[in-house]
Amino acid sequence: MLSKDVLHGGALLNDKGEKGALSPWTIYTTQHPSSFNTSAARYMRRPGTNNHSVYFGDSSGRIFDLNGSGASGDAGSYEIQTVRKTKPLKAEDGIDLERGALRRCEVNYWRVGEVDFSITGEFADELSDNSAGMTLGGPISSTTSVYFGGSNYFGGAIYFGQGALYAGLLAMQTFSLVGRGSSCAITFSATSENTFSVDSVNLG
Repeated sequence: MLSKDVLHGGALLNDKGEKGALSPWTIYTTQHPSSFNTSAARYMRRPGTNNHSVYFGDSSGRIFDLNGSGASGDAGSYEIQTVRKTKPLKAEDGIDLERGALRRCEVNYWRVGEVDFSITGEFADELSDNSAGMTLGGPISSTTSVYFGGSNYFGGAIYFGQGALYAGLLAMQTFSLVGRGSSCAITFSATSENTFSVDSVNLG
C-alpha cells in the first residue's frame, strides 16, 4: 500500500502494521513559460486596482503576475507536472511479482478535480516499462430535474441537490501492470492545472 502513511514512518505493507521506508516526496514541475527562473520579485499593488500581488521577472526581461488571472494552475492557468517514483519494490516490501504481473491494483482518490493519471512500472528482469492510464473523476454534478414535474418548487429552480453532489467523496479505480522481475519501481504522474488528491495506491 502506497499512501499518505508515508508521512508517518513509511507506507503500510500488510495488516500487521509493518511499514516500508518509502519516500514521501513528489516532484512538481511547472509548465509556466518562465519556468520560475526568477531574477527579481516584488509584492506590490496591481496597477489600476486596490489589490496586491507578487510580480516577478525572468531572465528574458518578462514580468509575470504570480497569481495570474485564472482560477487554477500556476499563475492561474498553467499546468503543473506531478511525478512520484518509488524505490525498487521487492517481495519483502509486500509486492508479489511471481505471477508476471501486478493485478487488481487500486488507486483510491478524492473526487476534487478531473485529471489524467498515469502509472508506469519498471520491471528489473525485463528492463522494460509497462504503463496504465486512467482519468480520475471530478465532482459529479447533480441532476437539475424538477420535483414532481413542476417548473419549480416553492419558488426555487429545483428541489434538493443543485450543486456538486459527490464532491470530496473517496472513489476507486483499478489497474494492472504486466512484467517480470525481482523488483519493480512504480512511477505515478499527472500534468494538469486542476487540483487532485490521490489518497492511496494498493499494489495488489
